[in-house]
Amino acid sequence: MPSFVSVSNTCVPITELDNFILKKVDALFSSSNAIDKLTEKVTALYTKRTRENNIQQYTLTTKQKQLKKRMNNLYELLKEGTADQFDKERLKDVKKELLIINSKLSELDSSSMPSISQEQIKYYILKYRTDIKNGTAKSLRTLVHTFIDKITVSRDNHDSL
Repeated sequence: MPSFVSVSNTCVPITELDNFILKKVDALFSSSNAIDKLTEKVTALYTKRTRENNIQQYTLTTKQKQLKKRMNNLYELLKEGTADQFDKERLKDVKKELLIINSKLSELDSSSMPSISQEQIKYYILKYRTDIKNGTAKSLRTLVHTFIDKITVSRDNHDSL
């Protein structure tokens, strides 16, 4: 359920808005039930992302093997002296495609994610909660400006800044 802030004018001072948001974040992180839900959600998203990366890596590796086999067959034609111009063009295309696949695999390897258990995720969330509670005003504002994507201000009278 969204939280609403009552404002007397259309301009909301950023520090007051930041403080309001930080109070809501603190309240969220104070609830063990909310932390359990957040842990489950983060675990599900992390697992999904890891699975997608593994599928993509498997697909690219399979394609890489096929291209290497095709390239070796074309090299055999060249070695035997039976390759024509069309075969030479196909070899160039296969090499280009293989370079692209290798580049994508390299990117995937560099961005691969380690295996993390649900307990480890909960540990980091609890550590993050401690960091939020002990953080300076500046670091907390940086947190808000980094992770809060959208804020809707309503004229309804629910909470006050």
